[in-house]
Amino acid sequence: MQGLGGYLGAKSEAEAYQAALSETKAIVDQDHQTAASLVRGTFSKYDIAEGALVSMITSLLSSPHDMVDFLMHFHHQLAEADYAPSRAYISGVTIASGYVVGGLVALLPYLFVSSIQYAFFGSAVLMALALFAFGWAKTSLVGDGDRWVCFKNGIQMLLLGGVAAGAAMGCVKAIG
Repeated sequence: MQGLGGYLGAKSEAEAYQAALSETKAIVDQDHQTAASLVRGTFSKYDIAEGALVSMITSLLSSPHDMVDFLMHFHHQLAEADYAPSRAYISGVTIASGYVVGGLVALLPYLFVSSIQYAFFGSAVLMALALFAFGWAKTSLVGDGDRWVCFKNGIQMLLLGGVAAGAAMGCVKAIG
């Protein structure tokens, strides 16, 4: 179910990007005044000389493709690569796979230990180790090799996962 949510979320983002792209192309093709206004709005917070701004707008308007590209990147702050339609499938499969693997890791002790109490304890310990390892690995893979930062993020992931698991258990107990 979560994989479907990831797919639908990424698909909606791709559709929103396409809608913004279509609207921007229409503005650039049909209304140069509005296109120029959007460029001015993009640079309004900067102190750019009027002559430089007019020169930039004139140059962009002479190439509609460049104007659309400029407005998508700098006015809308949308990059085409972030909203590729195939991203929806990748997002859905990645999220679903994460849930399957995470669920299997939590169930492993129940497959090998006959006592439910020991299996529960083993599952909790195994998940705590997995959450810590995931937090550490995620930080180091993103590019921060400092061990202290990796350790702190491993602990943070462990605590957040523990709170989420506790909340889930509390909901199950409350429902009965």
